Amino acid sequence: IVQEGNDWKIVDTDGKEYLSGDYDDIIDINGENAIVENDGKFGVVSISDGKNIIDTNYDSITYASANKYIVTQNSKSGIIDSDGNQLIELQYSSLVYRDYADLYEGVKEDYTSDIIDSNMTVRLSNVTVTEWNSNGGYIRVNDNGEYKYYNFRLEERTNRELLTSNTIFLDRNEEGKYGFLDKNGNVVVNY
Repeated sequence: IVQEGNDWKIVDTDGKEYLSGDYDDIIDINGENAIVENDGKFGVVSISDGKNIIDTNYDSITYASANKYIVTQNSKSGIIDSDGNQLIELQYSSLVYRDYADLYEGVKEDYTSDIIDSNMTVRLSNVTVTEWNSNGGYIRVNDNGEYKYYNFRLEERTNRELLTSNTIFLDRNEEGKYGFLDKNGNVVVNY
């Protein structure tokens, strides 16, 4: 993506130009498509012929994966595909694709989140995400006052299963009191 004077265009390695002067800005290239801006609105076009893939009607667009785009309109974000089909309704205050986990996090106005898988299914709802750990391959969430751990397949796991280098673990008993256990499950600090 280059700018020459006031014109934005795409130039390939052979020097061939695409979309020259057609848009106020060219934001990103993903495969054969480009995210473009005109008059403060964003859309997606085919690089080869300039054909609209997604009309320039959105306040922002970000490429996520597999021809899925995170779009924002009127301060609400959702997901559409390259055919313009709405996959996730525009309902989130923010929406982020976590490529290392192949998961989406949609944050609501009350700051709780929905975790959405690549099939566009909400798998966890109304949780507070406290950690995305790409190295350990897990998510830690607060679900109604209780910390829970999930691997990136969204299977619930214990902290002892995921935090293998730890020697002490926070635990909560049935009365809602907290204490610490060692890696064998023995109480080290009473509840």
